[in-house]
Amino acid sequence: MDLRLEVITEVTRWHQIECEWRALYAASPSAAPPLSWEWTTLWWDVYGQRYGRGPDPLRVACVWRGEQLVAALPMYVGNTGCRISGSCVRFLSTGEEEFEETCADYLDLLYLPGEDQAAMPLMAERLQSKPNCVYLTGVSAESPLLSWVATFGEAGWWPKRTSLGPSWALDLSDGYDAWMAGLGKTSRRSSRRSMEQSLEVGATYQRAATVEDALTMYDELSDLHQQRWEARGKPGCFAAPRFAEFHRRLITALGPERAVLSVLRCGGQPVAANYGFLVGTKLHCYQAGTLAGPEVAVKSPGIAGYMHLIRDLADQGVTCLDFLLGAAPHKERLCRPTGELVRVSAAHPGLRAALCHLRESASAWRQRRRGASPPAPAADAPSDSP
Repeated sequence: MDLRLEVITEVTRWHQIECEWRALYAASPSAAPPLSWEWTTLWWDVYGQRYGRGPDPLRVACVWRGEQLVAALPMYVGNTGCRISGSCVRFLSTGEEEFEETCADYLDLLYLPGEDQAAMPLMAERLQSKPNCVYLTGVSAESPLLSWVATFGEAGWWPKRTSLGPSWALDLSDGYDAWMAGLGKTSRRSSRRSMEQSLEVGATYQRAATVEDALTMYDELSDLHQQRWEARGKPGCFAAPRFAEFHRRLITALGPERAVLSVLRCGGQPVAANYGFLVGTKLHCYQAGTLAGPEVAVKSPGIAGYMHLIRDLADQGVTCLDFLLGAAPHKERLCRPTGELVRVSAAHPGLRAALCHLRESASAWRQRRRGASPPAPAADAPSDSP
């Protein structure tokens, strides 16, 4: 049966295919939290009006084989961040201003096994005729989308690929004890000591069992995260109304089975909180917050909080914790680098693209000349982003 492409631009039509989207997500090898029905539709509802460009900015590319949805790419028309370059087709959950960005990783094509290569040419032909550029970030280096972007180069566009670095993950497939045994001697000793100390001072660990628990823990996480950012003189993403609305609605929609929140408390006071998303037996560790300072009874509350969470989830059959993109001391202590994530783009040749390229190159040159680099996170800071 032949494939057909449908590019959905109306929210009402998009909502008509909810059952098909959920079935595709459940079967897709690329399923990740930002591609779920709840994440994509809520992001568009909260952020779409602000960041969409033009009269019909939604672009959800769907490939059908008969009545079965076999591939989907949730995109929209927005800005690249450079006014010179004009309109750009990009993933949903990207393109926000830094103060409220959701920082999604593992954005990709949703597809049934074996259908990805057949679906790509249909999407490429349609999208090459519309925007000034295509901009995809947070994509796995193994994604079928990379071969798709290469076809833009064959069509005369200017493709570009940039490595974002590896994601970081820990393997629990053989259980908690086997994972601990695989850590380096220093990491194993310090991690075990952090957990033991939390028990010695009477710290209590709790994972949300209800939506109400989860929303309470989200507020505690927000407070911890904001304290750290405000100490650096920055507002932090949790202060952004759209960011907070999106996540509170997402937690409610997913429930505690899929939106996993946990808190470590000392004397009733939260000292560490974690927020992630469960897909199958893999937890995507999205955000964390810790309380730092000499008044905290636990020396490394962030690590202690993670140790309780890891043991808890291992007991529940979780086989992997993915700490996503970006290096940090706690990731180097607990995890190993895994697959590479990349940013790829393709610009339509012309004056707009040339000016944008020159602008980006000049910015990168100035940054290298200054030796600019982001400040290293605190040794016990579980997360500095989004």
